[in-house]
Amino acid sequence: MTTRSLQESTPSFGSAVAAWLLRAVAVVLIIAAALMLFVTAYVIGRERTWLPPPRPETVTDADNKMRNQQAFFAGTIGTEVVPLPVLKVMSQICPEHFRPLKGKPANFVDQFGFLPSSMAPASVTIDPQAKELPLGFTLSRYRPKSGAPSPVLFVGLACATCHTTKINGKLVAGTGNTSLNLFAWIDAFQAAILDDRLTPDAVFQTYESDASNPPLSLEERLMIRMWLSGARAKQEEDATKYGDPYGGGQSIDPGKVPTGPCRTQPFRTLVRTLLARPGSDMQVYTKVAAIYLEGTDEWGQFDGGIHGLYRRSAAAALAAGATPQNMALPEIANNIKWASDFISGHPGPTWNEVFPDKPLKDDMVKRGEAVYMQYCNDCHGHPGKGAWDDGKRHGQIVPLDEIRTDPARVTFRYFDELPCA
Repeated sequence: MTTRSLQESTPSFGSAVAAWLLRAVAVVLIIAAALMLFVTAYVIGRERTWLPPPRPETVTDADNKMRNQQAFFAGTIGTEVVPLPVLKVMSQICPEHFRPLKGKPANFVDQFGFLPSSMAPASVTIDPQAKELPLGFTLSRYRPKSGAPSPVLFVGLACATCHTTKINGKLVAGTGNTSLNLFAWIDAFQAAILDDRLTPDAVFQTYESDASNPPLSLEERLMIRMWLSGARAKQEEDATKYGDPYGGGQSIDPGKVPTGPCRTQPFRTLVRTLLARPGSDMQVYTKVAAIYLEGTDEWGQFDGGIHGLYRRSAAAALAAGATPQNMALPEIANNIKWASDFISGHPGPTWNEVFPDKPLKDDMVKRGEAVYMQYCNDCHGHPGKGAWDDGKRHGQIVPLDEIRTDPARVTFRYFDELPCA
């Protein structure tokens, strides 16, 4: 072999270094891929431990009734909003947003008219970590929007948040909460999300400074960081479409947030969720509905166009902020169904149950019955013997020109499009 051919067959120093670097890069990539697979397998394995075990099957009618009541008062319906540690410290880190009523108690439960969880019926189990929260605030291990398992507890709203109230010092389930200014609280909540003081480190420090709170794990801290970053980015994006929240003690000012106690804006929520339109010009406010004996109504919702109690309840959950992804989870779908079963045959309280010290006089009852039968019975019906006797127009859609009540509910923009969305 000649010297020239020998030199040609011997790799140059540069090519040898390049080959070594390629092998090194390949090894690094293989190690990185292996680490990613390990982390993925670890997360999948950990996710299985974050969710609670399936609820045991109920057997007796009594068990079913307790299950349905539990779902109504404390069952998640897919409205997961905020990690529990964040909610517990928001009003401490950003107090001016959550204390619009000067001289009143500092906690947001009283400030915005929520009911305390201590008012729950004795047969309802309240998670120990939710006892400082309002009645109807529920805890789950599901992330908002995706429904994926979460290492940190998320707070959502159960039916009882809006559909229970206090009358004469007694808890009444099934009617709208007459003191709750939910949209004012939402405005304060959104203002706090945008507040620069609400940082992950501030949340961790404030939360763990309370000896009654358990220390946060690394997984919980990571989830809170991810959620806060995403929630703030979403709120900043929404501000460009819907405007900034007021906060700063202005949330409860009817000139700023005019919804008021016991009222909601469900159509605006549905227009934003289903039609991706701002809906900011929709001055359509509805009272939080009474939901007694819902099983007697075949049709319902804003135009009477939703058939079946389960569908109506699912639409109500969606209007309350639930997401389709979370609502599709078996536990949440069952909660909506079981809460619906609770209100299906749930009667309203009698006068004597609520006002035992103020008995009605027979002549007052007869006079009221006569007025009701003349002006209300044709559409709403009346209690019969062991059942509900429908009026002759029960289940019909009465034209607006004839009924002449709440015209904004059926004349708002997108009204014709929304049922098909």
